[in-house]
Amino acid sequence: MKQGFSSAEACRQVGINIRTGKRWRFGRRMRVGGREYIYSPIAAAPQEISARFLSENERLHIADLHRGGVSVRAIAMKLGRSPSTISRELRRNADPVSGVYHPYAAHRRAAGRESPWK
Repeated sequence: MKQGFSSAEACRQVGINIRTGKRWRFGRRMRVGGREYIYSPIAAAPQEISARFLSENERLHIADLHRGGVSVRAIAMKLGRSPSTISRELRRNADPVSGVYHPYAAHRRAAGRESPWK
């Protein structure tokens, strides 16, 4: 489907029934004998992000160190990044309302912007 095929055509290409394709794509809930089974949708593997950009793991380190009161320069030194990169990250991806830096939300916010890895 990422190549522009419709759902039905993608199912034909893979060799599965259209109903199976929908179940793979959207997930499924089943109740059998009083027990409920939940099958999550199949998700594509996350794309590799260039080393030029901060990874989610680096954002976690930034958040932990920043909450611990470590300076921006010390965080930059520990991560091997420029202090301006860390400062920009904390300023640009902090929560717009509270101003608190949340690493997972920051990663989603950064990935949502126009970027070369999309």
